[in-house]
Amino acid sequence: MKTCCNPYAWWVKKIEREEPFTLVRIGDGELNGMIWTNRKHGGGRTKNGDGHSLRIKEMRQLLRKSIKQPPNDGNYYRSLWMDGNCRPKERLARDHCDRLFPGVTWYNALAIHFANVRGYAHPFYTAMRNQRRPVIVVGPPHLRHIDQVGLFDYHAHVEVPYHRAFFARERIVAEALAYPENALYTVHAGPAAPVITWMLWKERGETAAVLDLGSVFDGYVHERYGGPVSKSAALTRSFWKKRATREILRRNLTGE
Repeated sequence: MKTCCNPYAWWVKKIEREEPFTLVRIGDGELNGMIWTNRKHGGGRTKNGDGHSLRIKEMRQLLRKSIKQPPNDGNYYRSLWMDGNCRPKERLARDHCDRLFPGVTWYNALAIHFANVRGYAHPFYTAMRNQRRPVIVVGPPHLRHIDQVGLFDYHAHVEVPYHRAFFARERIVAEALAYPENALYTVHAGPAAPVITWMLWKERGETAAVLDLGSVFDGYVHERYGGPVSKSAALTRSFWKKRATREILRRNLTGE
């Protein structure tokens, strides 16, 4: 399996330079959704941690297309959770990704997330605040408030439903494409996020940045604006409860 673990600063530089590029993240939910093996082989989950169904045949097909279809060069980056040796941590990834997607180079999916929970994400938020291109947040309702808690200002918010994002994908993408071609999109849509990111890349890959960032902003808004746990379990995930303390989140936003 080909892997490449560029450092966190490498991704931040691409954002600072306002480059067009696309980042697709494949986590455990997405792996289960597109591989869907039985529990004996490490799969078989029917829902992810946020309650999104993983047993949707069409989503499985489109998740695979989001990895297979784009060329393995240029600015479309497929990513997995990597260990310290730049090897996939998830058993499903180790067992299946090279077989299903031969020749694909996999990048580190959690470089920005780890910076976020370890308190050194200030350069990322500074780069987001300094964008001259429009920033479009494609995510659930509570992310409307990221500007109110000091993350960054944004041009527009495209609402993603908490549990049925995959079935709303056409509407979500159509609304997102109403904004300028050189926009920076942040995508937060559970296991449907790679599909939505790929759909946006097909239309805007040469001019826009499309970043599948998962739950990276949730910890900043959940105390004041987050939905109930039944709607957004990501707000109570262990890395937010145990690692991303108020002090760490403050350091990310202020650099102090």
